[in-house]
Amino acid sequence: MMTNAEIRILPIAAEYIEGFHKALDTVARERQYLTLLEASPLEKTRAFVLGMIENGNPQFVALADGTVVGWCDISRHTFPSHAHAGRLGMGIIPAYR
Repeated sequence: MMTNAEIRILPIAAEYIEGFHKALDTVARERQYLTLLEASPLEKTRAFVLGMIENGNPQFVALADGTVVGWCDISRHTFPSHAHAGRLGMGIIPAYR
């Protein structure tokens, strides 16, 4: 069920952490698209996002009327010899697919 909301794609910021957590949990509980069965506790998600920001890893959220409805991120590998590679994470809540 698609809505007519305008979708904005923005870099992650601390103000979007709770919305990201909720969207991640929604997609994880579908048990179809992610290896997670549910989102980690909010504080662990907060630490992940703040670490992504601190390390300069790309992470974006999709917003509809100010609500996080999706995300995309790349966690770069930490070994210098693998700095060109990373893990892609993304998801969109069902109503916006």
